[in-house]
Parts: sequence; structure tokens; C-alpha cells
Amino acid sequence: NARRNYAVRGVRIRAEGKSFIIGLDDASTGVVWWPNQNVNVSELTDYASLANLYGDFDGAGNTAKILQQKEDSGVSTDIAASVAANYKAFSTDNSNWFLPAIGHLYLMFKYKLEINAVLSAQTVGGTSFASAWYWSSTECSASYAWYISMFYGNISNGIKTYSHRVRAISAI
Repeated sequence: NARRNYAVRGVRIRAEGKSFIIGLDDASTGVVWWPNQNVNVSELTDYASLANLYGDFDGAGNTAKILQQKEDSGVSTDIAASVAANYKAFSTDNSNWFLPAIGHLYLMFKYKLEINAVLSAQTVGGTSFASAWYWSSTECSASYAWYISMFYGNISNGIKTYSHRVRAISAI
């Protein structure tokens, strides 16, 4: 009976030494990582190759740096990081959501079947991952950022002005 007093805000994943909450739904079905090219986010590590890429789990820190660059640059349009940070699982949700790093997204893909089963359960009321590309908060270079296909699991870097989905996550 006490559980009825709580609203579901997401699905918790605990895998491979990591633990975080995955938003119930996509925060966006199509948004750019950055509105123009050749902008390197200050203090954000550039992962120019797959080496060490899977070790980036600093989605919260990455998102904060991207949002600071957005504010400093006077960018007013929605970008992947701001859409993730503004995600709400329900109207009074005050969780600190952020754009997952590529390491988070890789774990979400790896355990996608199990996560989708929980998300789509009637008692949870979430939405399964689409078979589409999802942005990470991991930057590749001034013009490229990393994303993953939730269909095949391919990780690729793409031009920041491409439009892809966003699924926000939150720390536990």
C-alpha cells in the first residue's frame, strides 16, 4: 500500500559496477547536439577514437559543461543537453536529469531487452527504446559528437547539427 504514494520516475539499471535511473520516455525524438559546427565545448574531453571511449560515464559533468557553453555562447535553441536536463518523468519531478555519456548509452544498449521489458510493463508505463540513434554527451571534436544506434549497437561520431533522439538519465 505504501508504494501507491510514489510515482515512477524511471528504471534503475545496476550493471557492471554502474547504477543510474533511465527516464521513462525519450526526452526528444529529434534534436541537435549543437546548433552549428566547429564549436568545441570548453573543458570537455574530446574522444577522437574508440580508444577509452567506453570509459566515459561522466554524463552529469559533460552535460553541465555543455549547458555552460550554451549559456556563455548565447545559444537559445534547444540542444540535446538542455532537453535532457529539462526532462520530467511527471509534473512535479525535481530530479537532476542529464544527457548520458557514451558509456551509459552502451550499457543501455547492452541490456536493452531487459530495460525495454521493464519500461513497457503496465505498472511502469514507460516507452521502450526506439530502433534509432541516440545522442550521448561525449564529444568527439569541434564538429562531431558520439551517438549510438539502439537497433544494432553501432557507436559512431556524427555532425553535431544532425537530429537524433535523447533519453535522459539521473543519478541514484
